[in-house]
Amino acid sequence: MDQVIPLLSENVIAIGWSDSDQLLNRPLSKDDFRAILKRDYPDENVANALEHTWRFIREIAVGDVAAVPHGDDVHFVQIAGDAYSESAGANTDTVIRRPIIRLLDGKPLARHGLPQSLQDKLAFPKTSANLRAVESVVSAVLKVAGNSGEPLAAIETRGGTASAVSAWRKAFNKVGRTDHGFSERTVWVEELNIWLAVGGWERKDEHRYWNGLGDRLGSNKTRNLIVEVNPPDGGPPRRWQGLAASDENGGVWILHSGEMNVGGTRVQLSDPQHKVRHPRKLVRLNTGEIVPYFVVAEIGSDHMNVVRQTARFMQACARVRSRVTETAVPEFIEAQEAALLLEESIGITTVPAQPAKTIERVHARIWHAVRKDLEGKGYRVANQRIGSLGPDLYTIGRGTRYLIEIKTAVSASDYMKAVGQLLVYEKRLKLDFRKILILPKGMRATARDVLVSLDIAIVDYDDLRSGVIFHWGSALDK
Repeated sequence: MDQVIPLLSENVIAIGWSDSDQLLNRPLSKDDFRAILKRDYPDENVANALEHTWRFIREIAVGDVAAVPHGDDVHFVQIAGDAYSESAGANTDTVIRRPIIRLLDGKPLARHGLPQSLQDKLAFPKTSANLRAVESVVSAVLKVAGNSGEPLAAIETRGGTASAVSAWRKAFNKVGRTDHGFSERTVWVEELNIWLAVGGWERKDEHRYWNGLGDRLGSNKTRNLIVEVNPPDGGPPRRWQGLAASDENGGVWILHSGEMNVGGTRVQLSDPQHKVRHPRKLVRLNTGEIVPYFVVAEIGSDHMNVVRQTARFMQACARVRSRVTETAVPEFIEAQEAALLLEESIGITTVPAQPAKTIERVHARIWHAVRKDLEGKGYRVANQRIGSLGPDLYTIGRGTRYLIEIKTAVSASDYMKAVGQLLVYEKRLKLDFRKILILPKGMRATARDVLVSLDIAIVDYDDLRSGVIFHWGSALDK
């Protein structure tokens, strides 16, 4: 079965000879390669196997551009790491793989539209071919197509890093709000359910950045920190996960190495088992080393786009965090992917700035009260919502699945939005849920009857000084 497109969608390329993944061991000489291939594939042309495996594993360097023909399409990719073994590829002879970054936004070029010299080189009958002779042609094609493949340049000055972080926060400030009743340095963008807190402290003549991203508004203990993006205060990145970089046109990027601390464990987004498809860029450090980094955001004049890019990166981190902490089961991980695709396809409307309000603070308090109440009843609640626009809570594990949306007002616009969230995201999950709308007392009987007819249970709450009381009635299983 043709594996080119499935592999590219996972941001990898592969070669055959899967029985000889021992070739990945270092240090092995070319003679060692030959002996292993002869042992594992006695009926094949060893010289041919040696040529392609040695090229794929040893000769191709990080940062090199590769052309991947597929029918009349040619996909251009950039090598982002060393070769590794993926046991899941045993049945498709794709065990030996290289991580890649897809150029041209992952879109192929038509083979027949390429310069003839490149077309001739791509007409090779074997597994691979060396394109060094047409390297300048490939570079010209990529520049004309709008992506040269040139690595970004790391910004390793104190002033350059500070300027990049300031521009990042400015984008959030333009579309978000700080009058939500929690820390003023936390910028909350309600439409995308993301907050950014930019800060840090001085230590030993160095500014230690602390830039956090999360998906739920709250206090320091309850706001659900997902990932930190902390660059160095100038100088090489060393152990810092964050980095600012610039492209050949002067554009500035906020990046992340992909390392997260999850419950005291160092987790890498690039680990193939997490199947993270978030875009990456190669970065050339001042030492000359080329290193792949995940894109957080490209700083530009479209402030909402900067925030949207950041939200996508945060959501990728949240899905990996869920996998590691086992707060979600596989179908919910898949649901998060489906939700992200849905939200990209329908677009997100930017809401203009509004007067100061306390609704975010109330919503956060009710959310935590609902979760505490459900967990007290023995239900397991997922730590993140479905996508950025989906319902507030869902349960996982035992018995009946519940999909829950919380509203802190009972206007028609509130419950109409809730209906859409519950119905649309249930479809994207492809699972059956009992849908619940939680809201303060006061919904009119007519509206209540309509929602009940849509198989949505209504749960009222009383917000008292002593705490929040939820009137679950028959909404939950006994």
